[in-house]
Amino acid sequence: MARAAGQETGFPWLSIAGCIGGNFLLRSASSAALSLVSLSLAHIDSTTQEVPATFLGLTAVAFYSTELVFSPIFGSLSDRYGRQTFMRLSGVLGAGGVGVLTFASALPVFLLAKVAQGLSTASSVPSVLGYLAVATSRSDALRGRTMVVFESVTVLGFAMGFTLGGLLWDRLHASAFPLVALVYLLASAAFLLVQDNGASVPRKRGWQFYRTVLRHVPTLSFAPSWICVNAILGLWFIHLGFQMAQMDNPAQLLVGGFSGSAIGLVTGGVALVLVLGTGAWALAFGRVRTTTIMAGALLALALFCLVLYRLNHTPKDAVTQIAILTVVIVLILLAVSGFTPAALAYLAELSEQFPENRGGMMGLYSVFLGVGQLLGGWLGGFFAEAWGVDGLILVTALLGLAANASLYLITRAPGARKPASQTAALP
Repeated sequence: MARAAGQETGFPWLSIAGCIGGNFLLRSASSAALSLVSLSLAHIDSTTQEVPATFLGLTAVAFYSTELVFSPIFGSLSDRYGRQTFMRLSGVLGAGGVGVLTFASALPVFLLAKVAQGLSTASSVPSVLGYLAVATSRSDALRGRTMVVFESVTVLGFAMGFTLGGLLWDRLHASAFPLVALVYLLASAAFLLVQDNGASVPRKRGWQFYRTVLRHVPTLSFAPSWICVNAILGLWFIHLGFQMAQMDNPAQLLVGGFSGSAIGLVTGGVALVLVLGTGAWALAFGRVRTTTIMAGALLALALFCLVLYRLNHTPKDAVTQIAILTVVIVLILLAVSGFTPAALAYLAELSEQFPENRGGMMGLYSVFLGVGQLLGGWLGGFFAEAWGVDGLILVTALLGLAANASLYLITRAPGARKPASQTAALP
């Protein structure tokens, strides 16, 4: 009997490793490029021409708007023509986008580079997540833990990239960009391990599928919450390094006076804490509902804003107080980190209702990520320009409130009280 489209006999461990390893390298390269771009723009601002924080926000808009537009397209194409091709293409696109920054430092070139990197992410994420959704469809617990590993490795890649980006800038400046391009190409090589679980013939093509999704109440209820959380992540990872690299501001502890290495270690350390927290949440999947995990993470986010504001207004010589507040923030971030793997597992559950369009459905991950980080990068530029890190804390609190409101709608949506894999497929 013919095997069902997209199914494999036995669990494809080597292919899963290729997916996750390639994703790790892509995220490392992407975050290293983000760190290098921020530090490069700060260097230009202090030496040759003024670069406002809003331009840094514009680079984020270029990256995430590209990802937003092309992720559904690449996701649908991967359903039809197979996923491995789009995984490998992502590394080539990213390498091209980063490599151009080695030879040119004009501001428009930075925007062009971010567009190419956005295409790289749009090509990889839907195909990787579509593959994982198929490979783990037999078990909700297996799926949840696989998504935890995916998200942990994603954040670990961010941590590695941010740390290396700062260290490389201090030593090589613009000459570090070719090394990042090489990491992108290594990601394409890792994806060669993936044995594609098959192209399918989507029941609904392109716009027809997304028109159906726009009428799917659980997905619509879920979208604003994840967009807001992605906006929060985006505004901090995009703007914090730039703020820390500014001239020293005695009124705010986290504004100015930090070297590239220190910034890399701080942002990398935050990402590493998120990795540890994400891994710890793996034990909850299969025992606690994904919506409950997300609610707890958002509650911790509110506390994060209060404690971080206190830290930002602590005198530099209050070493003990700074240490205590830092430890508290680390503990809070461990709780906050549960949101993203829970949201990803929830989206995979929803994809069970669209089995022939898994790539397109999981492409919504990049749509939500792109919209959120575009929003965060754009808003963060204005708030940071006006109030520095205090502005970033304020917009985080506002977005957190909006995410809570959306999460309430998730719990009230029809079919949201049990995993989508236990509900009937849509006609």
